[in-house]
Amino acid sequence: MASAPTHTEEEFVVRESRVLNWLIMLSFGFIFIALVFNFLGWLAPLLFGPPLIVFLLRRKGGGTVFRINAHGLYYYGKLITDWDHFVSARVVEEDQTGKFSDSFYLHLHYTRDDGNVYKRRFPLSNTQDKAEEEIIAAIRKFSGSGTERL
Repeated sequence: MASAPTHTEEEFVVRESRVLNWLIMLSFGFIFIALVFNFLGWLAPLLFGPPLIVFLLRRKGGGTVFRINAHGLYYYGKLITDWDHFVSARVVEEDQTGKFSDSFYLHLHYTRDDGNVYKRRFPLSNTQDKAEEEIIAAIRKFSGSGTERL
């Protein structure tokens, strides 16, 4: 189990995997170029252009998805909850009809100043550079909570 943070500057960051995004972008780029100059003609840009653009933008952005530190849990730079309002967190695999890929989500329960408990769910993609277990371990470490709350 991870030890408690020693100072407030320590943090756990989950980013989009740059290597995986580069590989995917290059693959779509090569396919796009090969097909434009080969047999598909006008259909190739429609098939492979949009994924190429998406991964070009993802590669450029750097993409910090989660930031977990002594102040709280952030999602794409926005504070979701501080540790004083944190209730619980867990990773859940949700079955989705017609999908063959894993669908993992971080379910987060927290309170606001009104005293009500709120629940949000955040998708955990396969292109993130940290595993689900590492995210939960970081939440335990910074929130100071034991397994009963998570």
